[in-house]
Amino acid sequence: MRRVWMFAAATAIGLASIGVQGQSANPLVGVWKVGEIEAPQGEKISNPQPTLYIFTARHYSHVSVTSSSPRPNYTGPNVTDAQRVEMWQPFSATAGTYDVRGNEFTIRPIVAKNPGFMAGSGFFTFELTREGKDVWIRASQDGGGAIPRANANRVKLVRLE
Repeated sequence: MRRVWMFAAATAIGLASIGVQGQSANPLVGVWKVGEIEAPQGEKISNPQPTLYIFTARHYSHVSVTSSSPRPNYTGPNVTDAQRVEMWQPFSATAGTYDVRGNEFTIRPIVAKNPGFMAGSGFFTFELTREGKDVWIRASQDGGGAIPRANANRVKLVRLE
């Protein structure tokens, strides 16, 4: 009986160390906000609109305001369809699975504001560069093929947790 207990304890310790190693190897696990955006043409946005990324060991969630200024806030019973579009259009949301391989990670949306992102072959691969506690990401490929660097913003993620 003692051997069984010792084997179980050794196995548990081994599995725990594998779990810890897996977590430390994945630089994305945590909660992030966008701290800066660099456009391919050199323009920098150092105070971007709110964005939140949450990465667990295997899943992610992302919500963001995609405009350069705050969204309008129309309220009341007389909001027009055009005003609804103004509020809703500059907003992005996706959630799904992801994996990290070397200096890249690939997301596979399960649910998204844009139904096209949920297509069966829908995926997005990003370059990943660590800079201290922060990481920089840049889209490099999607279901349609390679994304030229001249078309992809470089985005600084700042860890919140």
